[in-house]
Amino acid sequence: MVQSFSYYIAFIGLGLSSAVFGPALTQLSAHTQVSLSSISTIFIANALGRTIGSFFGGRLYDRLPGHPVLAGAFVCIAAAHVFLPTSSALWILLALMFLLGLAEGTVDVGCNTLIIQVHGKNVGPYMNALHFTFGLGAFLMPLVVALSMNNTGDVNGAFWFMALLSIPIVLWFLRLRSPVMRAASPEASSTSARNNLGVLALFAIFFFFFVGVETEFGSWTFNYGKGFGFNETNAALLSSTYFGGFTIGRLLSIPLAARIRPRTLLILDVAGMVLAAGMLVVANQPGAEPGVLLWAGIFIMGLAVASCFPVALSFAEERLQVTGKVAGLFLATANLGVMFFPWLVGQYFESQGSASLTYISAATIGATTVMFVLIVIAMRRVRPVAAAESVRM
Repeated sequence: MVQSFSYYIAFIGLGLSSAVFGPALTQLSAHTQVSLSSISTIFIANALGRTIGSFFGGRLYDRLPGHPVLAGAFVCIAAAHVFLPTSSALWILLALMFLLGLAEGTVDVGCNTLIIQVHGKNVGPYMNALHFTFGLGAFLMPLVVALSMNNTGDVNGAFWFMALLSIPIVLWFLRLRSPVMRAASPEASSTSARNNLGVLALFAIFFFFFVGVETEFGSWTFNYGKGFGFNETNAALLSSTYFGGFTIGRLLSIPLAARIRPRTLLILDVAGMVLAAGMLVVANQPGAEPGVLLWAGIFIMGLAVASCFPVALSFAEERLQVTGKVAGLFLATANLGVMFFPWLVGQYFESQGSASLTYISAATIGATTVMFVLIVIAMRRVRPVAAAESVRM
């Protein structure tokens, strides 16, 4: 239990680290004297680093004790957060964001891998709780940003808070014994994956679009509020409203996943995204008073996207053999979505304002819905994987 609690703390830190950049975009743009469209390239640098960190970090955990690797990753996170708010050149900011992404990807894959090693086949509720703690950290960070702005007039304090928080995490993992890594099951086979490449491709594209929706709002909700004329405090509260819905959704998914089939949960998630997008489109109409529609739409969006990733993985496991290679495919396409969609919003935000996020996200949700329908149709034709063939990562 001590080990699981340690991974939860690490994931709170990961959530805090990931959620600081949306509220801080405007000030980072001012520090580097570049436009919002240019500063949005930091999302590409960070996502590229996370992709590489996840891929190679996973191999490190197979070869080395896990906790020193986690400690080293948090040293890098602390160093990046010390220098990020004072960087005056865009290229320095991009290099730091890439380094931060490497470290965040290493923490992400590490906590997911190590908690499985600790709990084995009983990992389900512990894994859901792990992802809930990420949402908790992401919910808290916009509030830290708002506090920093109110007290000092800039976001530097939020970055340095994250750097200080990393120090006890590093010291804790250096003294905590790492779990023993178990060898992969000799019964594992890639037959199912080879026979269902079309369905796997549909899932991969689904993850690309869905994670695009999640990161569009996670990265741009603060500036979205500014586009509606909010001051910085209210814009930060709007961002926390999204992450609050996200956190509640992650929490609710823990008991719901034990009682409701993954396909049903995904239907509810996709329907929630469509509803939220409709509310935001109405709120963004010329002359409209956003009011309740804006706040409720942002909250429902966070609630709907919260459980999509783990539930979609569970849905895939019902009939497909999700090996490490298959999971790597899903993660790779998800990170492409993380890189592409926040950057795309940034290319139009200065010229189109809040409308850019409203309509790009609506189109992304439409594509996500189409891919989900195609997956449901395709999954009916897939023979369920035999119990002996299934692989737990």
